[in-house]
Amino acid sequence: MANQWIITKDIIEDGAAEGTTSAIFKDNIKMPVRFKLFDDDQELYLVGRMEKEDFNLLDELGRGYGCTEIKTSKNGKPFTTL
Repeated sequence: MANQWIITKDIIEDGAAEGTTSAIFKDNIKMPVRFKLFDDDQELYLVGRMEKEDFNLLDELGRGYGCTEIKTSKNGKPFTTL
């Protein structure tokens, strides 16, 4: 099953991407994983939540913004590079 995600904060485009979701997005699905997408200079671009940890978001959305790294956090733990 594909992972679903939602952008909750857009740092670089004044919020233009906020609310953007995966193509398979459905309401009322638990999304316990928080994520942050960064470019190769470690500049933060996008923040959001996802159903499970995986790299698909980076390919699906992040690369279009020039993002090269995804960091995730689950259950309130510190963010780590995926």
